[in-house]
Amino acid sequence: MALDAFAHTTEDEEANVSWFASFEESLDGKPRTILATLHAEGQESSITVTIAGSFYWASGAHQPETREALAENIANSYALASLYDIARSHARALAGIVQLRDLDIPLLPPQAQVRPFTDAAQGLTSTNAVGQQ
Repeated sequence: MALDAFAHTTEDEEANVSWFASFEESLDGKPRTILATLHAEGQESSITVTIAGSFYWASGAHQPETREALAENIANSYALASLYDIARSHARALAGIVQLRDLDIPLLPPQAQVRPFTDAAQGLTSTNAVGQQ
């Protein structure tokens, strides 16, 4: 299910978990592709898992009319939380295989940083992402 997974060892990194997502920008009500990346750093290692999913609107559900509203809707959705669960399980499995013991990946997802594919591809500042702290 994971599109990409990467693990490596480092030294003196601060423990940190980040959760990012990018989405198709069209507001046509059709299913949209979401790419999400979980990055976890321990004091001696880090792991990154990227995963994709298709999001569908429930029948009769209100659909956001702006890309900002759509980003916020995705950031706060159970669907994105479910993608986190899958990415987390892949990260834990990979960490076990390569014996990375210092990673603490929480059960609940951190606040997601969400933006359209176009913004993510252009590398705009993180202040443009919903959920940025």
